[in-house]
Amino acid sequence: MNQNLLLSTDNYYSQLREEGKSIYNIWEEGKAYKDSITPGASQFCNR
Repeated sequence: MNQNLLLSTDNYYSQLREEGKSIYNIWEEGKAYKDSITPGASQFCNR
């Protein structure tokens, strides 16, 4: 993968949103952010 693309993608997902959380943190809570591609999967586990 292109190193610049990798850094750009990582910065996008690590950047803090309005709630002061990154998309990674929001996903870990089992939620989805309005501009994220993939919601957290934890909401689908252990059903």
